[in-house]
Amino acid sequence: TALEAEDPHGAIAAYKSLIHGNPRGAPADIQKAKEQSIARLARLYSRQGMSAELGAMLHELREYFNMVPKAKTARFVKTIVDELAEIPNTLPQQATLLRESIEWCREQKRTFLRQRLEARLATVLCEKGEYAAALTLIAQLMREIRKLDDKPLILEVQLTESRVQQSL
Repeated sequence: TALEAEDPHGAIAAYKSLIHGNPRGAPADIQKAKEQSIARLARLYSRQGMSAELGAMLHELREYFNMVPKAKTARFVKTIVDELAEIPNTLPQQATLLRESIEWCREQKRTFLRQRLEARLATVLCEKGEYAAALTLIAQLMREIRKLDDKPLILEVQLTESRVQQSL
């Protein structure tokens, strides 16, 4: 929006107040405003190169994630991770954030999201040059997702495995 271009810090404050505050209005409108604010704040942090704030945002929103459906939570987490990936030279931060998020998914029993984050972590590990760790993670993940017969995820993980093998 115009506020993002003119005053990024003001826009950040406005988005945070929408996300963490208790705005008035119809519950459906409030929910939609919060969801849009989360996406816009993540995008703004990414454009401003604020990688630490993106990680902190993911941690701050975990309580909110417990109140929304798991599919929406997965979409929000994916959006934040994707926005972090847009910032140059953030591979170590991406790996750390993904590992923390995977652990949170295990605690919350969010298998679908955890598997997708593990696939993303394998890609990040490959990009970082940590091929042995990537292959270990891929082998473990493949055993698990073959049982579920999740063909798109199987394909994604196999492509990542091919990239790792080619890099060796």
